[in-house]
Amino acid sequence: IPNPRTPMQALKLKPSVVVLLGGTNDAMGTLKPETNGKLYTSGLAYGLSAQKKANPNLPTLELYTMQMGEILRLLKESGFVKHRAVLSIPMLGENLDSEANMMVNKFNAAIRSLATEHQATFLDLNQGLWKVAMDSSLTQGGNGKDWEGLDKGGLELVLAPLLVYGLGWSWNEVGDWLGYSVLTDGVHLNDRGGEVAAHLVAPYLEKFVEPSIKP
Repeated sequence: IPNPRTPMQALKLKPSVVVLLGGTNDAMGTLKPETNGKLYTSGLAYGLSAQKKANPNLPTLELYTMQMGEILRLLKESGFVKHRAVLSIPMLGENLDSEANMMVNKFNAAIRSLATEHQATFLDLNQGLWKVAMDSSLTQGGNGKDWEGLDKGGLELVLAPLLVYGLGWSWNEVGDWLGYSVLTDGVHLNDRGGEVAAHLVAPYLEKFVEPSIKP
């Protein structure tokens, strides 16, 4: 769940440009609060630093909207963050009409509204990912593999990094093997998905930031 303390830590560096991406965990927890959501209240969804990140509140769209709005407000009122952008969150699984992606759509509608309200640029990562995925034989025009939730699909989240860091597979190879075009494990981006994000964010940053290394 977005936490206003996080941007406050970043604000110590006094950045002039900030790009935000957050909300996938919240959408996952909201989708199935009885299973996914409880992983976030316990902190287990965050891995080894679970105890520090446990949250007493079950994720909801309303709570997410409030907290992301607070983050954007803090950035806007900082006085030195002159340019702010927020990305839509990626899909969950690659079935366009799945229950999971209907929830993702609700979160992205909220993100778009928050961007307008707080005078931030909205960068539609979700749409960019679907453009690539729709052309893939794996996704079959938007009728690709469902994401079933952490209770059933959690194995893929564990398996993917083991294959990459243990056996030397690429993120694309893992995604292909598991049946995803722009995702690795139904949640995280593979290299193709990462390229979509990079090509979306880089032009925005280049408007305001001088490259540190020039050719």
